[in-house]
Amino acid sequence: AVLEAVASGRADVGGTYCQVDAEGKLASGPWEARTYGPALVALAVTEPVPPDVLCTAPGAPSALVARLRKALLAVDAEAEATAPLLRRMHARGFATPHPERYRRPGPGQA
Repeated sequence: AVLEAVASGRADVGGTYCQVDAEGKLASGPWEARTYGPALVALAVTEPVPPDVLCTAPGAPSALVARLRKALLAVDAEAEATAPLLRRMHARGFATPHPERYRRPGPGQA
């Protein structure tokens, strides 16, 4: 919807997701599913943001959560058993989240 609004002129700018290659150049994004013509130009790209998050229920036993986290962090992108999962997710592996990196700054904070 965002890209349609920008392409049609209903919005001047909009944010969406994309993937960049090893050199930081645009590799893919939602514009590939439809043709918007030359109307869309990428202005800037943020640093990487985790695309997928796996969560447990608030009441999940902490020992279970710890075991799941340890198993996910140990997933090997080259292993025969896990490589198909990571390819499907367009991922190289799992990482420990750092929610503080994505919090909106409060008043007076940069």
